[in-house]
Amino acid sequence: MNNELTISGIFSDTFDVDPGVGEVLFVDTVDHVSIFQSRIDQHGDFIDGGIVSSEADKALWLVESISDHEGDSYVLGYFEGQMDVDMSENTYLLNAGKPTLFLTKQSPNGTFIWGKTIDVGSIADSYQIQVDRFGSVYLMGSF
Repeated sequence: MNNELTISGIFSDTFDVDPGVGEVLFVDTVDHVSIFQSRIDQHGDFIDGGIVSSEADKALWLVESISDHEGDSYVLGYFEGQMDVDMSENTYLLNAGKPTLFLTKQSPNGTFIWGKTIDVGSIADSYQIQVDRFGSVYLMGSF
């Protein structure tokens, strides 16, 4: 595995995701919070990144972001409404009429692999995600 660091979080308005002297601006275009994910190398230089946004005035929460032993990254959170979970210029839409769990997977170079909704039928609190050496994904929480 390489010596890259993946950083995830939430932001609103405009956010400079480049930790160096350069500027790489992420802009929240829905006047609400968005989730970002970025990668930096072992020297602290920005490699790439992207954002996930839901519809304006709809719920969006980041629960956790992890990487597996192959360097794939997973983002777990909640959303409501419609959300584009492909952090590239492409689009992959998820839809939910109520707050629903979502899980996405990106390759080590940031390529979108898949995005899923997890409807548990009622209020759920997901606290942690784990991936085993076989690629099986486990969610821990109250469902």
